[in-house]
Amino acid sequence: MNIDKQFLTVSNYNRPGTRRGSTIAVACHYIGNPGTSAQANRNYFENLRTTHTTKASAHYIIGLRGEVIQMIPEEEISWCTNSANAYTISIEACHPDATGKFTAATYAAYVELCADICKRWGLDPMHGGLIRHYDVTRKVCPKWFVDHPSDWEQFKRDVAAKMVPEYEIGWHHDSNGWWYAYSTTEYYKECWQIINHHKYYFNPDGYALTNWHVIGGKDYYFEPRAGHPLECALYVAPEGEQYIGEF
Repeated sequence: MNIDKQFLTVSNYNRPGTRRGSTIAVACHYIGNPGTSAQANRNYFENLRTTHTTKASAHYIIGLRGEVIQMIPEEEISWCTNSANAYTISIEACHPDATGKFTAATYAAYVELCADICKRWGLDPMHGGLIRHYDVTRKVCPKWFVDHPSDWEQFKRDVAAKMVPEYEIGWHHDSNGWWYAYSTTEYYKECWQIINHHKYYFNPDGYALTNWHVIGGKDYYFEPRAGHPLECALYVAPEGEQYIGEF
């Protein structure tokens, strides 16, 4: 997603510049001023270093059109979630009126940003990886999610669904070997498959086997040479005859 990085100036009133010791959750908030923009609120936080009216900030703020501004690097502490500042990444979100309900664009960006952060930091949105400001202090924030707890649960489900990887259909390679996505969300695991007249066996982690293996009480040899036309494969002729070994 497109993130506009406008980091706050380090000061005792908005960005302490202190590295966070751990990251166990994303803390969700809402802006207390209905109808205001992400940029206006970012500027408010920046100006605290001179106005000294309070101490406050957040890592991110999402605007009414879904625009995202990052104000503090994720590795640093923000002053947003009270006692949870030491272990959370905080997100503020704008809203159009006093109900606190987010626009469709804000909601979509909120889901996408939370999913991205949760993936990168290894957080589970359904099991403590997402919290509301309310969960820490009982402050009614984010208001809509406090007043509508079922919508909060749906939000967490939407974030979790967004975290499901989308694959390009076909072969993929990483440091562990070759694997094959047969849809945008699924790949072969623990099964035989014939792909382009070549027969493969995919292990429980989804990687195509190489070298000798015993499967179902029988010995099989899968081409181990990287770059070989039959890498990982047994060969199956168009007539259906199967060959094992060098071809």
